[in-house]
Amino acid sequence: MGNFELYSAGGLNFVEAAVWILIGFYLFFRSKASATGQGKDYLLLSALFLAFGLSDVVEVYSGAWWKPWWLLAWKALNAIGLLYLAGKLYLAERGKP
Repeated sequence: MGNFELYSAGGLNFVEAAVWILIGFYLFFRSKASATGQGKDYLLLSALFLAFGLSDVVEVYSGAWWKPWWLLAWKALNAIGLLYLAGKLYLAERGKP
């Protein structure tokens, strides 16, 4: 592994990125099997999780989640989208408007 330490901040960010990306793939396949008619929302949510995972990979190389400024904007927009769609899907799954 050379100088790379799994338990360093960068190593844990790679693990975190892998988790977000795996969730994104799970939601992608769930979008194809959605019986609630929410397939497009699951597809968009999967894209947001994949993008969030990729932003963690960029974070490893930039050294911080707030720099450069566009990484902070990327993460903030992803978080807003994730919260909105997750809430929308949660309510739809529960049969509420």
